[in-house]
Amino acid sequence: MPEEKGTVSARRLDGRTVEIDGLTWRYFSGTHYLGLQTNRDFLDLVSEGLSRWGAHFGGSRRSNLRLPVFEDAERLVAKTTGAEAALVVSGGTLAGQLLVHSLAATDHLYFAPNTHPALLLPGVRPAGDWENWLNHLQREAANWKKPVTLVFNRMDPLLAKPAPVEWLQALPPGFHYRIVIDDSHYLGIMGREGGGSYSDLVLPDGYELIVISSLGKAMGMPAGCILGNPDRIAGLWDSPMFGGASPPPPGYLHAFVNGQSIYRQARLRLRENIRLWESAIPDRELFSAFPDYPVYYTPDNRLAPYLEGKEILISSFPYPGPADNAVTRIVVNAAHTEADLHFLADCLKQFQTE
Repeated sequence: MPEEKGTVSARRLDGRTVEIDGLTWRYFSGTHYLGLQTNRDFLDLVSEGLSRWGAHFGGSRRSNLRLPVFEDAERLVAKTTGAEAALVVSGGTLAGQLLVHSLAATDHLYFAPNTHPALLLPGVRPAGDWENWLNHLQREAANWKKPVTLVFNRMDPLLAKPAPVEWLQALPPGFHYRIVIDDSHYLGIMGREGGGSYSDLVLPDGYELIVISSLGKAMGMPAGCILGNPDRIAGLWDSPMFGGASPPPPGYLHAFVNGQSIYRQARLRLRENIRLWESAIPDRELFSAFPDYPVYYTPDNRLAPYLEGKEILISSFPYPGPADNAVTRIVVNAAHTEADLHFLADCLKQFQTE
């Protein structure tokens, strides 16, 4: 894989630091919002789970050998999100593709602006902007003969903006709608007790809500999930794509099932860090941010190379393609210390005065 301009190579990475060229830099990037990948208590539970279940279960969930930890995790995911039922799979991409391929056979599918590629069908591009997308749906309604599935990403983690939801009230009446939400950057930190969209999004009567999510962001697990009603989840369980796919490593699900107090403490710590960081920022106008969300976007792409001179690595890379402009963000997580946050704030003060 070619190395792109502006990239650096790491020899070690934890929740708050990264080793580059033999030096330890502070790290304000990534999607590990709750800092679980270096949380000692969480890692102890992962180790305990690996000892019990092994490093990987290389078989189908539908084989004649069942590991109860998978169903324990699914019941807990459903309970913590407020969903009726849940299905745990090996990653967010599989969750998205498993769902949309099942719906493509029965529904009209439409993909909103900024829909993640994990949810797109081959050759399909998401809509360009919300107003034109809604206008397009209203024009298309004359041709609808099947249920209508509308897919969108609840949070844009690059620009730190939630998706608008007002359009849900403006859809043409008289149709059976399924609303599919990608919660990958929302679940675990937003919603009631971190329960994400299933716990906090109110839909018009009669709409079916389905949520897919990576669990590899805030939740700290190499896994994904699908949330929905029991019939929807049972149908996905029976699908050949699910039956033929290996599940996530059960040791991580063991940590999830037995580590709910760790998740609660990490969410509290993240909120404390967000409050501390926002109180220390010298100029809030430099950033675009969403309340209680740990990502801070800035259009000033000079910030990343400046902070590299201070041995701080933030997120800054061309998006969506290598020829596009960089998207520059600071990401705060639960592993950062008060000293980390104040050091970064002091560097920002210097940046704005130089």
